[in-house]
Amino acid sequence: FLPANKIILDAIKESDFLFKVTFSISGVILDLLEKYRPDVIASFQQLVRTGCIDILGETYHHSLSSLHSEKEFERQVFLHTVKIKTLFDIEPVIFRNTELIHNNHIATLVRRLGFKGLLCEGSQKILQSSEVNRIYKSPGEEGITVFLRNNALSDDISFRFGKQEWQEHPLTAEKFATWIHSHTVQTEVVNIFIDYETFGIYKDISSGIFDFLAQLPRSILNNDNWSFQTARALLSDQIDYPVYD
Repeated sequence: FLPANKIILDAIKESDFLFKVTFSISGVILDLLEKYRPDVIASFQQLVRTGCIDILGETYHHSLSSLHSEKEFERQVFLHTVKIKTLFDIEPVIFRNTELIHNNHIATLVRRLGFKGLLCEGSQKILQSSEVNRIYKSPGEEGITVFLRNNALSDDISFRFGKQEWQEHPLTAEKFATWIHSHTVQTEVVNIFIDYETFGIYKDISSGIFDFLAQLPRSILNNDNWSFQTARALLSDQIDYPVYD
């Protein structure tokens, strides 16, 4: 976490605070870090103070409570919100369920808990011919904003990066940026959501993953038509988004 956090902090400063990142951090890992590695907590707090970081709401544990018990789900979400507020002075407004598990009932529960948006998987089964790189809303008059993970581009980093048998190997920041820049003007948002363990655990330093992370922000920002934003900043009650049902 510490090497990746430093790279992100440097990228924020070098981009004149144009690089934005949203983290999803469970209460369990925060408990462990507070007990054994408070320096990592301090590193995340330093990032938050830049004003370029947001943190998603979620269940306190990496749990399946949303499928088991509404009461337990609400309890865990409340505990997590308190934890994030206490440590980072951020009140989450976007929700991320465990493993991006989603259905319309969960969306309703999340809205009732006060969240204004949620992140879930861009499922082709649901999208069919619709575009993953758009912003949607959940069904109903009071549906909340739905942001979809671009699984293809996210998995290019999480799973395919560094694999020599992959036809796109080696994946450089410049190449990845051209894939982003190639999207049409109809694209509203491209959500790259990956496990933070990708940097240094799933992909060790010899893979070049840290160099990729360091170079990616400037590679994206080299095109003036593209910018980084947190999901919070993209919330709007004035736009009639299509329904993700």
